[in-house]
Amino acid sequence: MWGQLAADLKSNTIGDLDLLIASIALSNRQALLTRNKKHFERVPGLELEVW
Repeated sequence: MWGQLAADLKSNTIGDLDLLIASIALSNRQALLTRNKKHFERVPGLELEVW
């Protein structure tokens, strides 16, 4: 999952560790809790919950 996201976002990357966190959430079909919605909303299909 991480590799596919890295390829999809290669020109607009969010950073390796954040990409890993996003790929784990996507793989487990879970929402990602974050304070930085703008940062993670670039990831297609990722459900976000802002706290």
